[in-house]
Amino acid sequence: MKNEIRIVLLPPDDIVEAAVELSARIADTFDTAFTLSATDIAPHITLIKLESGKSISEMHKAVSEVISKVQPVDAVFSSIDGALGWVGANIVSPAILDIRGALEHIARERCFMFGSRDYVPHLTFSRLKDFENTQLKTELFDYVRTHWQHTTPFTMNRIAIGPNAPHGTFPLIRATVFSL
Repeated sequence: MKNEIRIVLLPPDDIVEAAVELSARIADTFDTAFTLSATDIAPHITLIKLESGKSISEMHKAVSEVISKVQPVDAVFSSIDGALGWVGANIVSPAILDIRGALEHIARERCFMFGSRDYVPHLTFSRLKDFENTQLKTELFDYVRTHWQHTTPFTMNRIAIGPNAPHGTFPLIRATVFSL
């Protein structure tokens, strides 16, 4: 049996609050697959998703060395983006890419599987249920571009390890959170 974990950065409280509010407004306007919340489906920036036949505790132990060295991460939102019906805000942060690289290195050493697609740090707000509807995607992107106003730099002081969940969501109530 394969076990999966997701390692994420958690944004500061003001970003969490704004993302949860925007996600709820999106869900009021569009037919979405999920709505963010502060605890259940938490706003997050995925660093990496790992799969292995090893136990969850073995996977935690393997990545703990990298996590223990992570310092607070400075970042800024750059643009609204998405694919396959999801919409989010891309993030610029060299530190995120460095952390991801260190986690990929550990994954290769320990023979964990991880996604190999081009990695772009982002905060996802929502996902359409009908993600093939081009018109709806355009309307959703326009809606988010109008309503997401965070352009100032911010610092993330928490990293978490938790289970993978549908649509790339992160159930914070089932995660282990570390302060940086």
